[in-house]
Amino acid sequence: NAPTEGLVRNYPTITVDGGTPGLITLSAASGRILDFPGGRNLTVKNLTFIYGVGSASNCTTQDCDSGGAVRNLGSMTVINCSFSGNAVSIAALSSATVGGGALFAGNGLTVINSTFSGNSATGGAGGAIYFQAAGARIINSTFFNNVSQKVVSAGGSSKGGYGGAISGIGGLTVSGSHFAGNSADVDGGAVKTYGSLNAQATVVVANSSFFSNSALRAGGGLH
Repeated sequence: NAPTEGLVRNYPTITVDGGTPGLITLSAASGRILDFPGGRNLTVKNLTFIYGVGSASNCTTQDCDSGGAVRNLGSMTVINCSFSGNAVSIAALSSATVGGGALFAGNGLTVINSTFSGNSATGGAGGAIYFQAAGARIINSTFFNNVSQKVVSAGGSSKGGYGGAISGIGGLTVSGSHFAGNSADVDGGAVKTYGSLNAQATVVVANSSFFSNSALRAGGGLH
């Protein structure tokens, strides 16, 4: 781990390639699997990620407990990967719009031919993915049974519960992808996006399906 939350860190451009899809599985009983808090140009290919956990211990920044399997504050490309059973539980310090049960991308994200199942964000957004800054592209990928859950304080205030599969700030393009059985406690059963400070988010969806996704307040599919 690096020091306890990742395998590799300090290189500007990194490719982690498992070779044959499905051959190599990366798992973590506790803690994150890959962690790049300084921000890298990261490509992840042909790997399975299971049971990664975004740790809230010693959390001093808004993103430090985001990205259960992979956190990268730079750009990220994910190709032919599977993410299952990864989770984050957002600390009190963090904003309700930070999360990503499987992935947190700080400066642009592209996902191609990948599957996300059974990932979760508690007290945050994006049961599978949370992105910031440069937006995200999702191509030929599948999302099922991911969940974003809100938490309620003793005083009655709540946070989280947005975007059962995907949430983020900025533009989002989805093509050839499928969303089923994802859920959010508040808005966006499958997808919830936010505009930046000075602009609304643009969302483009093409040749994709949404089936049996749900949100308790608004946007069972998209919000």
